[in-house]
Amino acid sequence: MNILLVQNNRYLEFDKDEDEGVGLAIVDFTRFSTWTEVEHSKAGSIVTLGRDWKKGYYKWEINNIRILKNPIFCKAKKGIYEIEVDSIALKD
Repeated sequence: MNILLVQNNRYLEFDKDEDEGVGLAIVDFTRFSTWTEVEHSKAGSIVTLGRDWKKGYYKWEINNIRILKNPIFCKAKKGIYEIEVDSIALKD
C-alpha cells in the first residue's frame, strides 16, 4: 500500500476539519500499534501538544520513504483517506 504523507499548516482538531495540504513523500507502514496512555505521558508536550490522552490513536513505523519530485496539492484531513492522483514522479 502506498501512503502519501501530507503536510499542512493548521492543527486539525476535529475529525471533519480540513486544511490545504501538500503531499511530499510516499511511504510504507511497516508496523503499527496502539498508542498507550503511558507512552503519551512519557512523550512530552512537543508531541502531545499539551492535550490529554484519549483512546483511538496509533503509532506508526514508516520505511521506504520516496520523496516526490513535485509536491501534490490536496486537502489535508485527519487520519488515513484516499485521494486521486494523476501521476507521481519520485526524486532520483
